[in-house]
Amino acid sequence: MTTGESANHQENIKSYYAQYSAALDADTEFWSGNFDRYEAFGRVVALREAALPLLLAELADRSDAEDRHNPWWRLQAVGTIAAQLDKKIDYPREIRGRVEPIREATLEWGVRQGYIDPDQAEFA
Repeated sequence: MTTGESANHQENIKSYYAQYSAALDADTEFWSGNFDRYEAFGRVVALREAALPLLLAELADRSDAEDRHNPWWRLQAVGTIAAQLDKKIDYPREIRGRVEPIREATLEWGVRQGYIDPDQAEFA
């Protein structure tokens, strides 16, 4: 793949991701259960490793934290993809069910795995 083709491929992935991310935000604003039932969730997970930097960047973006749509589907997508890649995230028992500590642990995992720049991953 040439540099131009690679850049075009990345833009296509971002566009595809943005489409399904918006659909999930609209459909799951008040949902924190299992997201597997949503077609858009399956489409995001199907991007596999290509989706991880995009998911983590959205989880790291705190500029509109008060208006941020449901983070749970992003966290589940990262966890699902990580497991598919045999890079499972082990969350301590004491943070399970608590969105902010899980978000932080997920971002720390993303930094360690090289999917997100440490400067981009803002921790509360």
